[in-house]
Amino acid sequence: MTDRAANKRKWLWLVCLTAFCCSRVTGAEAHRLFAHVVTIPERGDVTGYVLYVQDTKFSFVPPVNWSVKYDPTRKAATIVPPDLDVGISFVTVFENAGSKPELNAQRLREKLLERYPGAMITEQFKCYASGKEGLAFDFERVMDEEVRVAFRVAFVAFDDGIIEFEMKTSHDRFSKYHHAFGNLLNSFRIGP
Repeated sequence: MTDRAANKRKWLWLVCLTAFCCSRVTGAEAHRLFAHVVTIPERGDVTGYVLYVQDTKFSFVPPVNWSVKYDPTRKAATIVPPDLDVGISFVTVFENAGSKPELNAQRLREKLLERYPGAMITEQFKCYASGKEGLAFDFERVMDEEVRVAFRVAFVAFDDGIIEFEMKTSHDRFSKYHHAFGNLLNSFRIGP
């Protein structure tokens, strides 16, 4: 058997195992994160993730070689590169309102400024994930009187709540990682 054939068998085994595990998720197992193979024509096979939270399926493709961890108590996933220069996280907030929550720009701005005292919002713009329009904010904050930290936070509403994506890094490295953040949002899917 060639190395290529052996690798295909390993990938097929991983796909089958992931499919079996994902099909077994029920309400009692409401917080599960699985790796799976995603074939992207321009890139080939990449590792993607499927996350089940309260009977809702979220899937995404993180940047290559970044690690993904999930904290079920916070309903938060954290994605970091090997050098730990940046952190990207997303949190699912279920509202049980029976309808898609409204994204009120003023309330979201107030929420961010309350969470990060002394922060200055530098930009507000539309963002998209899973075919849904959301709101995003760039802001900066000085920490320890000398370190400038840059943030990008995006809010995307779905039928049962809101997903809040956040990227944190130094002001100097922000431009290096904003494409990784955008690519993560572009890969993000909610539902089947």
